[in-house]
Amino acid sequence: VTEERIVEAYGKLEDTVLRIGKQTYEQIIFGDGCLWENEELYQTIVKTVSTMKGSAMEWETIEKGKNQILLEGLSCTIPWKCKKKTAAGIRVLDSVKAVKVMGEPIEKCVIDKWQYYELPQRVLEMAEQKGCMEISIEPNMTGEQQPFAFLEGDFLVKSGSGYQKKDDRQLFTDGNFYLCDAAESIDCIDLIRAGYPFCESFVKVRAVLPVSENGRLVLDSISADCAFIEVDGKSYGHIWGPDWCLEGIEMGIHTVDVTLYPSTYNVNCTL
Repeated sequence: VTEERIVEAYGKLEDTVLRIGKQTYEQIIFGDGCLWENEELYQTIVKTVSTMKGSAMEWETIEKGKNQILLEGLSCTIPWKCKKKTAAGIRVLDSVKAVKVMGEPIEKCVIDKWQYYELPQRVLEMAEQKGCMEISIEPNMTGEQQPFAFLEGDFLVKSGSGYQKKDDRQLFTDGNFYLCDAAESIDCIDLIRAGYPFCESFVKVRAVLPVSENGRLVLDSISADCAFIEVDGKSYGHIWGPDWCLEGIEMGIHTVDVTLYPSTYNVNCTL
């Protein structure tokens, strides 16, 4: 770790490495806010040596599974603030006679043994225009009269009243849940507040992280029940918090993919 003046005064380029004193560097991280007096040298370093901005070490979302919200009761209305063309459907865990959305019957298909009702684009447009999604479920006469059903899709589930901390494991909210478009990047520090309070799927994020000679990779700024780790494309299996630490990694700068599984505390009824 050094300052830009040391680099300008003592840095020498040798092929594709930067030499400062007796040490050579194959990769360089430039922190945000550096002020260069020798802009020409800086540009030459960028073109010659493997470099990255400090901001590149922040987590970016690269993949996410379907989000979901539990449908309470046989008839419910959920505020719908999605503006993008969002794929959505209803997954029902019990056999039912019919599902209607915005007053229209939805065709059933079977996916992974569950009944699934994919919502046509016209129904989603009706929900957008009205600002809410109206869902009704008709149970079978001889079946479960309060069937478990979930609305699933590429959306965020936000609480209009916010969240308060109950203990180290739980948050509570007065609800007023509404659905909105998913952002390009998800805040993985708190997946509940980010819009995944009922999700049993995953959010996959990526960062470029340094590992020192002690070989310890510490994942900062994440919060989840479990994380599956890949370093430079190699699988390192699952780890758990609160330490979020992986041992035995080669010293250097690595691309780290982390598949985060949000808390399933609120959705164990689906298992």
